[in-house]
Formats: sequence, C-alpha cells, structure tokens
Amino acid sequence: VHAIDYDYLYTLYDMVHRIRIMNEVVVSMV
Repeated sequence: VHAIDYDYLYTLYDMVHRIRIMNEVVVSMV
C-alpha cells in the first residue's frame, strides 16, 4: 500500500485552482 502525500496533492490542487481562476480573470478582461 502506497502512502498518499496529501500535502503534495493539496498543493498541486491549489496551484491548478489558482491557474484556472487567473485564466478566467484574463478571459473576462479581454
């Protein structure tokens, strides 16, 4: 059984979420 590094997954998810928000902001500005 492999231990899942939840801190890493959460950080990765947070980064993806921030990028999606920034993309939406950029699109709405254009």
